[in-house]
Amino acid sequence: MTRAESFTTRETGRPGGIMAKPGSFRKIVVRLGGRGERRPTTLTPSPGSGRRERALRALIACLVVGAYAALGFALRLDANTYLLLGIPFTLLFPLALHRRPIRELWVRGAPPPVDRWVWVMALALAIVPVHGLLEVIAGRRGTGHWSEVVYSAASVAGVFPVAWALRGLGRAGSRRLAACLGTAGLIGMSTVVAGFLVSGQGAPRPVPWASLGLGLESLLMYLPLVFVLEEVFFRGALDSYLHRHGEPGGLWSAAFVSALWGLWHLPVAGAPITGGVVAGVLAFQIPVGMFLSLWWRRSGNLAVPGIAHAAIDSVRNALGV
Repeated sequence: MTRAESFTTRETGRPGGIMAKPGSFRKIVVRLGGRGERRPTTLTPSPGSGRRERALRALIACLVVGAYAALGFALRLDANTYLLLGIPFTLLFPLALHRRPIRELWVRGAPPPVDRWVWVMALALAIVPVHGLLEVIAGRRGTGHWSEVVYSAASVAGVFPVAWALRGLGRAGSRRLAACLGTAGLIGMSTVVAGFLVSGQGAPRPVPWASLGLGLESLLMYLPLVFVLEEVFFRGALDSYLHRHGEPGGLWSAAFVSALWGLWHLPVAGAPITGGVVAGVLAFQIPVGMFLSLWWRRSGNLAVPGIAHAAIDSVRNALGV
């Protein structure tokens, strides 16, 4: 997030980090992209729409992401403002294009209860975001630009949805979270670490504990943020609109969403847009994004891809990349 978005331009090689037997990757993703998807309990599974309807949805997805990125280029937005611009684009899907309850951006199927445990988790998760917001308002962090204030406020706003989603994970959701961290998270974090080592940068801070502290703080800031910005747009809104339960082509649609996610980063890439930059962005975002989409579909809970996404960004911040 924020300066986090520019890190993808440093990854111009193929993402690494998973040592697997030949063919095992396809076995994993075929299982995820096919019948293993979690069936939303509040929706009537469709037998699969026709090709024309799926193509139309893909075209609309391209137009929405293209309009979003075009505004980023045209207005020369900084990373924070660019991310905040995603809020109205996210709401466009449940309110107009997909017409589903807004809560399904975070949890599909039977909603978890709003009980005392949700409020306890929300209060605990709010500590770091509220502290960060107060620091920005007081001028002790950042430049004091309005976008930094709103960005920090967005992290506070995401506290309740993430607590609510965590309440609904259960044992099955926890297993899928572990699997998402072991696939998307491992690919992303391994690539960030590899990029750091290849770049020849020195240790980001003289005391390793300081880096760990920054990484943990970033994780606690980013986790609620992904329920308001970026992850909720690409997985909660766009992926749910593009791929419906029971439709074929689950792997292709996951790769398509991930490619759009990669291209979406270009306005805040922090480097001239060249073929190498585009290839590097896609080489990183597509493998990571495919697993984020597939585990989102399997779990129906945004905490699963959201935690993996936040963990990747936190490792990047801890390394100072």
